[in-house]
Amino acid sequence: PTTATTDPLIGVVAAFSGTTQTTAINAIVVTGGPVYVKAIAGTVGQYINPTATTGYVNTGASASAIAYANLGIAQSPMNAPGTQCSTTADADTCRGSVFTYINIR
Repeated sequence: PTTATTDPLIGVVAAFSGTTQTTAINAIVVTGGPVYVKAIAGTVGQYINPTATTGYVNTGASASAIAYANLGIAQSPMNAPGTQCSTTADADTCRGSVFTYINIR
């Protein structure tokens, strides 16, 4: 999404070239199936929603009211040993934060 907390989701970026392109494919986006996502926090069984921190999700007991803003249901808690992913500086330690099966709703 271009506005992290109000735009609908299209999937999870699984691979990215690191360079912005307008005329060539430079990313692979997963739109269904099993995937790990970077998260600020995560609780098993809760809805996975976007956050104000672009590129990160959070879990919540209730679904987002925004259409297509629910990525799925968390199948795992935060990555062991509970490393929080609150900034892009932590990206390497929280690459596999929360596991889910993508089911955008």
